Amino acid sequence: MRLRTALAQLTVATLAVGSLAGCDVLWDNGPIVPPVTPSTSPAHRPAPEGLPWGCAGQSLPVPEGFSRETSLSGIDPSGHMLVGKVRSGDQTRLAIWSDGKIHAVFSIPGETVYLNDVTRAGAAVGMSLDGSAHNPRGTAWKYDGQLARLPGEDALALAINEAGVIAGSVQDRPAVWRPGKTTPDYLPLPAGERYGWATGITEAGVVVGQIGDAPYNGGKPLGALRAFAWYPDGSSRELVSPEPGASRVFMQSAAGDWAFGIAEGNPVLWDLRTGTARQAAAMRGTNAQGWVLSGNLVWNVNGKRAVIPGEVDGKPSGQIASVLYVSDDGRTLAGVMGPTSAAVDGQLPVLWRCRSGTE
Repeated sequence: MRLRTALAQLTVATLAVGSLAGCDVLWDNGPIVPPVTPSTSPAHRPAPEGLPWGCAGQSLPVPEGFSRETSLSGIDPSGHMLVGKVRSGDQTRLAIWSDGKIHAVFSIPGETVYLNDVTRAGAAVGMSLDGSAHNPRGTAWKYDGQLARLPGEDALALAINEAGVIAGSVQDRPAVWRPGKTTPDYLPLPAGERYGWATGITEAGVVVGQIGDAPYNGGKPLGALRAFAWYPDGSSRELVSPEPGASRVFMQSAAGDWAFGIAEGNPVLWDLRTGTARQAAAMRGTNAQGWVLSGNLVWNVNGKRAVIPGEVDGKPSGQIASVLYVSDDGRTLAGVMGPTSAAVDGQLPVLWRCRSGTE
């Protein structure tokens, strides 16, 4: 989810189509094997309304020779797969974790590289940026044991659902890449609109993003931005912000019947069934239950919250949890530990296994 918010900082250019021979794959553990669900410590009293409790934190491993300066950038709906970066000196590699273990470490061409999302089977999507900060050039990628460029010029790949449909943009137009097709499908824009970007997709195939009256340039939008949703039946609609007159609305993600974004700097949660919006309690979200995240707090749609403890690997860490991602069932969380609840790169990456509700 983090990189979906970074769309406001990107402009992109030309890319090619096809698989990349000879990409630098340090290792890949092969097909994902369905795991046995681990037990968790019931050390804390059940949280209200299905929220997580009894969470056991585990530090995420990094490859030998790489530092703990690891950043996380996505989770699959089941919580079994995570994506992010690992670093060694001035080297950066992209990483996929499966149930708290390193699954794949690889590189893609580009000056600045990201993974943005991943499926339960380990198919990940991301992008690379090249060129100056004022005119970066982007390339969209998919990694599924092999690295492949996605078709289309000026492309970004920001999200993927379990059906393998990828959401993003091509030449400042919202687009999706469907399995088996060699070209992206453009999503329709309202009459008179020319620009748009898809930033999230649900398992039901609802795509969310933003539309604007001008492209991005030098990392900044040149015009107003509004939240938008495209539905599998071919319909679409603007998602109105609760901020009156909001002209800067950045859509971050979608899951289940919920979409999450930022309007004029304030967090917003949209109900995709009705298009209605509410002010969210936190600056990160969301899972299929509409939960949002803020530091070591997890909030549900009714304003109830759970506190995630600071213990890691069975002992107090002396630091504060910052939860960045949560699975749809609320039993798996991922984030970092640091001296404050603000998440920054270079902090200890952590996976929490939790109980939920009154179990």
